[in-house]
Parts: sequence; structure tokens; C-alpha cells
Amino acid sequence: MKSEEQEKSNFKYLRFYSCDPCFDIIPAMGRLRIKKKEVVLPFRQTMAYRLLLALGSLLILFLTTYFLMKYYQSGNNVGMIASVAGVVMAVTSLFYNLGEVRNAKIPSSTLKRARRR
Repeated sequence: MKSEEQEKSNFKYLRFYSCDPCFDIIPAMGRLRIKKKEVVLPFRQTMAYRLLLALGSLLILFLTTYFLMKYYQSGNNVGMIASVAGVVMAVTSLFYNLGEVRNAKIPSSTLKRARRR
């Protein structure tokens, strides 16, 4: 019985690591500066997202205009009507997305970086 108790007490002193240096180093560091965390903006409200949407609208505009020209060259009236409707929708979405770029939020760290330059 005594040998089991001695083994248990010996396990208490066997450690794979030692925290003793931690107690000597950390108080010597002094007070750590606490940084304020930035407010995290949702990606859908950032300017990058709004510009990506505007770029997508521009690409769709180019694509529908290309199809309109091809349908015009081939004389396909149904294709031209569908392409004109597509071009109108693409132009509308492009202007809408460019208007939303003005309402986009910019992170404060980006604004600070821009002011320094």
C-alpha cells in the first residue's frame, strides 16, 4: 500500500514541462498595452464587394453586347430582341451597382493608411 501511495506522490513531481520560468519573465515585462479591436465590417458592405458586383455587371454588359452584334450580323430577330433586353438589364445593373459603390463602407485602418500618403 505504501509503495502505491509513494508512486502517486512521485507522479505529482514528474512534469514534462515547467512553468517556473513563466513566473519570472511575465512580471518583468510590465504592463502590456491593450489594443482596441477594430469593428469588423461584413464583406457585403465593403467597397471591394460593391466593386466586384460592378465589374460583374460590366462583364455581363460586354457579353450581351457581343451576342447582340452576332445576332444582328446573322439576321436573327428573336435573338436580337432577347439581346436588347439583356443589354438593357445589364446597363441597369451596372448603374445600380456603381451607385451602391458610393454607399460602401471603408475600414478605418484603410482610411488611416490613405491619410498618411
